Amino acid sequence: MATYVNDLRLKEISTGDESGTWGTSTNTNLELIGEALGYGTQQVFSSDADATTTVADGASDPARAMYFKVTSSASLTATRELSILPNTNNRVQIIENATTGSQSIVIKQGTGAGVTIANGQTKICYFDGGGSGAIVTDATATLAVPDLFVDDDISLQSDGAVVNFGADNDINLTHTADVSLTLGGAGGTTGLVVNNTATDGDPFLSFALGGTQTFTMGVDDGDSDSFKIGTTAIGTNTRLSISSAGVVGFGQGITENSNTVSSSGNATALDCRTGTVFETVLSEATTLSFTNPAVSGSVSAFTLKIKQDSGGNNYTVTFPGSVDWAEAAAPTLTATANAVDILVFFSIDGGTIWYGFVAGQAMG
Repeated sequence: MATYVNDLRLKEISTGDESGTWGTSTNTNLELIGEALGYGTQQVFSSDADATTTVADGASDPARAMYFKVTSSASLTATRELSILPNTNNRVQIIENATTGSQSIVIKQGTGAGVTIANGQTKICYFDGGGSGAIVTDATATLAVPDLFVDDDISLQSDGAVVNFGADNDINLTHTADVSLTLGGAGGTTGLVVNNTATDGDPFLSFALGGTQTFTMGVDDGDSDSFKIGTTAIGTNTRLSISSAGVVGFGQGITENSNTVSSSGNATALDCRTGTVFETVLSEATTLSFTNPAVSGSVSAFTLKIKQDSGGNNYTVTFPGSVDWAEAAAPTLTATANAVDILVFFSIDGGTIWYGFVAGQAMG
């Protein structure tokens, strides 16, 4: 008696059987082998529920095909399972989810694990043929590819997707959902290099809002390799430039915030890291301190506006002993109510000496 216990469900003829029809059965088997190497499509889900398809014994069946396109007449409303039987078949199959309803399907063979295929996507699956507990595995889950050529989009669907580079994964790009891509690495330096190898080319980064380029930063090869920040292409509408010699240029005016400071406990601190313009309205006698100057060899400079209170109390202001005043004498501040005095200071030795100047007095 013929049996169909093989993975392609071909007829296996017993010794002495099929007299006169052996050739016909053999030809059918050959046709089914060809079918197993080809393409098939089947409307498996006739309702919005899990479904089963069984590869036919000795007869044409789309579920036998190497590439199996799964469709549905019903619109699926949730992830549905498709069991491809018999559960003893051991084979590899490429399966496409072309169902209606934009839902995933899970390819199963038994009670073991299955493979989830998103709508509109295709996966290579292998079936272990383990009987009632059979397992279906994604054959590409740990696929290693020496070189990969992609003609269109690449989508990393995990919200925490990571792209690793290097034999030891020493550099990586990490996706934070709806927020950012983070370039990471544990080496002494971690950097992103934009390298333009053209004879006259400009490497740059561009930032856009709603698809409109807003700011561009990069190197202008046509201007002695100056680094530039502008609003369009490099070298056009430049707002900031730094030459290879270190000269900084501004395309427009410069603005900065004025820092308002006040006395507390008869002390007023001017932190050089917070800005270069300070203003204070006197409310008590106070001693000034200048903190966080630039290191020696670099310049710290700032302007100080001192305003008397509206009551004209003529509060005393004590300057740091490190100030070297023009004409070797600290100025006498204007004593009248609401009077304004403008002073300028700078240091080139880390704050050991501050040079002090009067820019204007009685300006209120």
